[in-house]
Amino acid sequence: MTKVSIMFCTDGFSLSDVDLLMHILLNKFKVSTSKRKSPSGSGYRIYVKTISADYFADIVRSYIIPHFIYKLGRSGSNNPFGK
Repeated sequence: MTKVSIMFCTDGFSLSDVDLLMHILLNKFKVSTSKRKSPSGSGYRIYVKTISADYFADIVRSYIIPHFIYKLGRSGSNNPFGK
């Protein structure tokens, strides 16, 4: 299990849109999330819970270009997303 935080910067979304996205992630993809106030206080951010982080990374890995794989918190020889 990864100890990396996966976060969606949804600061510009309305609270109802943040809740809708969280609902879709849970019900369609079985990804558990939480929301927190953004540091600026201007909105909310969605965090993928640790228990779902590896599963979420597996779902999205084929859509991430190699240059940005590091954003999933994996690097070096332990990188399951590399070639």
